[in-house]
Amino acid sequence: MGRPSFPHQHFRSFNRALTPEKALSFARHTMGLDFLAITDAVSDIRRLEWTSLVEAVRRYTQDGEFAAFAGFEFYSTEKEGKLLQRLDRNVIYRDPDSAQLPEGMGLEDYYPQDSEALLSKVDPARALIIPHQHP
Repeated sequence: MGRPSFPHQHFRSFNRALTPEKALSFARHTMGLDFLAITDAVSDIRRLEWTSLVEAVRRYTQDGEFAAFAGFEFYSTEKEGKLLQRLDRNVIYRDPDSAQLPEGMGLEDYYPQDSEALLSKVDPARALIIPHQHP
């Protein structure tokens, strides 16, 4: 290993035709990357798409060759009066068996939540939670 890698990739936000398999194949075979985490906007992910993503991650991960990770980008809605009104976080699960789309965070049941809600629903022993802001 030792090739450069991107920390995360949105695929649904930019191109509804791009599948997890295509994104992972491109990262591994075309770009020669060591790993890729697919972390689309949590409010855009359907449950069936989540299941497909987790299965693709399972298929594309090969020990010592390529690591694929399932995750999502969480957009917080912080309470008034806090310094930051919005603090995004990338949630990247350590393995496919740990990956789950928490209740209230998929397209079918999404509702705005703050950072405390995210931390109450995602076990930090099973996922890396990275503060992240878009410019």
